[in-house]
Amino acid sequence: MTDHNTKATASTETSAPLRLPVWTAGVLVVASLAFAAGVRLTGNGPTAYAAAAAALEDAGSPPRDVRDLTFADRDDRSVEVIDARTHASIATVPAGTNGFLRATLRGLARERLRRGGSASEPFRLSVWDDGRVRLQDLATGRIVALEAFGATNRQAFSDLVKDHRSTP
Repeated sequence: MTDHNTKATASTETSAPLRLPVWTAGVLVVASLAFAAGVRLTGNGPTAYAAAAAALEDAGSPPRDVRDLTFADRDDRSVEVIDARTHASIATVPAGTNGFLRATLRGLARERLRRGGSASEPFRLSVWDDGRVRLQDLATGRIVALEAFGATNRQAFSDLVKDHRSTP
C-alpha cells in the first residue's frame, strides 16, 4: 500500500509544475483571439493607423498631380484605366503584366466590396514632388503609400498621372 501512495504522490508532484505553463498558454491564446476580434470588428488595426499617418504626412504640402481613376476589367483580362472626371480611357494594362498594380487594386476592391461600397466609385491617385505617391480608395478612405513598395511599383501608378495637372 505504501508503494501505491508513493506513486500517486509522485504523479501529482510532477503534474503541478505543468499547470502554470499550460494555464498561461491558454490565457495567451484567449487574449490573442480577443484582440484579433476587436481589431477586426472595430477596424482600428495597423492599416487604420498607417492610413492616418499617411494622411497627416500629406497634409503638409499639396500634391503636384491628382487624378481620380476607375478601373475596368476587360474580357481579354486586361484592365482599362479611366479618368473618372472625363470618362476617357487613359491606359490599358495588358493581361499578365503589372502584377503589383493588379494586386493592389484587387486588395482595395475586395475591402471596398466587403464594406458594401460600389465598384463604380473612383480611386484618387496623388503624386508629390518629393516622390510620395498615394492611392486612396474614396469609398473606404483607405490610403496606400505606394512609394513604400519600391521605385518600380511606385512608377507603375505615377505614370497614370503623367502630364496631367488637376486638383480634386
